[in-house]
Amino acid sequence: MGLRTNCTLNHRLERSLLAYVNAATAAGVGLMALSQPAEAKIVYTATHQVIGPNTTYQLDLNNDGKTDFTFQNLQLDSSELLYLASQAKQNGVYGFSFRSVPYAHAPKAGIRIGPNARFVYGNRVFMIDGNATQACHGTWNNVKHRYLGLKFLVGQNAHYGWARLNVTCEPSQFKIKAVLTGYAYQTKANKAIVTGDTGAGASLGRLAAGVAAGK
Repeated sequence: MGLRTNCTLNHRLERSLLAYVNAATAAGVGLMALSQPAEAKIVYTATHQVIGPNTTYQLDLNNDGKTDFTFQNLQLDSSELLYLASQAKQNGVYGFSFRSVPYAHAPKAGIRIGPNARFVYGNRVFMIDGNATQACHGTWNNVKHRYLGLKFLVGQNAHYGWARLNVTCEPSQFKIKAVLTGYAYQTKANKAIVTGDTGAGASLGRLAAGVAAGK
């Protein structure tokens, strides 16, 4: 009689423990899955693309085979223009408007480009122009290691990136030359990127220190 009672209790206890272990394991796996955030990283591409007079360059920020922006260096009879064209209506450039004309900012490293930044849109976002008065005008007039802040769509989601350029202008010839030296983008939608961040672990503070050292 006593033996039958002990066997019944052990069997019930074993089943209860097994059920508890299975439930705890399932809950643990579920919590682990929930606690793992979507991977976010910066993808950087080094390059050396010269954009001279009467030259275009198609920029594919995330290297998916689709052009996101087009650089156009247009030389006319008495002037030359360097501007950026968005390939999609929702693609924007970190910049400002003056008399309803969109212009691109030319920040140094360390500027956050994300949902709170101000973007301008259009087929011609101006960077620099040279003309017959032997003058060069624009935010990109003779600069080194400056960055275009960029917003572009992947599917229906906004992503942010940057393109680094050196730009020279010879006013006596109104000859403009831009050299694209690298570009990067943030893989996670709606997440900001900092100009100059290549994903190699540089903090905002280090980037800012680099800016100060470069002044």
